[in-house]
Amino acid sequence: MNKLFNKYQQIFDIRAKNYIDALEKYPNVRMDEYKKFINTINFKKKGLKFLDAPCGSGILASLIPENTIYYGIDPSKKFFEYCKKKINVNICELDHNFFEPEFFDVIGSLVGLHHIEKREPVYKEWYRILKKGGKLVIMDVHQNSQTSFFLNNFVDKYNSLGHKGFFISDNDIKLLTNIGFNKIDTKWVECKWLFSNYEDINKFSINLFGLDKLYDNLTLFKELNKKFTIKKINGDLTLFWKLFIITAHKAD
Repeated sequence: MNKLFNKYQQIFDIRAKNYIDALEKYPNVRMDEYKKFINTINFKKKGLKFLDAPCGSGILASLIPENTIYYGIDPSKKFFEYCKKKINVNICELDHNFFEPEFFDVIGSLVGLHHIEKREPVYKEWYRILKKGGKLVIMDVHQNSQTSFFLNNFVDKYNSLGHKGFFISDNDIKLLTNIGFNKIDTKWVECKWLFSNYEDINKFSINLFGLDKLYDNLTLFKELNKKFTIKKINGDLTLFWKLFIITAHKAD
């Protein structure tokens, strides 16, 4: 990856528009992923203060229960500008924000952390602003998965900015434990990305992953079929996208 574009803010200040376009034109593709993330958080208690970090397009704000108090943060100016008119969002780095200690009941991070190489400062900040008894939920790409190989090889090759993901590993568990988190659980989850046809897969993928150097659709289809399971289920083309979930708690 070009060293000028190896930080979350720099990447998405350039890629945010296409990323948002993919989600707006195909809002149901990743719905199963969002629901599994939200179900893991388990918003049963009313009035929970929830931090979405990084919030990206802010899609989660429209899916969580109405009685949840939503806050979003994102380092990207482009995501912030897109979100600020419709959700409660602030622009700041993940490891340095302005919230008071023990402010949030839940902190959630959905597929954004793999753009952050040094995560210890982020986890320390999240521990600081999480209430005693609060929960952290991370759902992201694991370093030993076909998803990681697809992103750091295929996407890296066909995205002019490249893709250098720093994916979830055992080191994240060690960092969280050393910082003070307890009751740490992990699990794999397979998310169903739903499409009407292969043309939609092509259009969605080019925008979401920034594949501006890809000129042959067949190349993408071959790679997706090699790395992932794609089946036709109930009339939809279903691509099974594998992610990894970490849940951790701050002791009472």
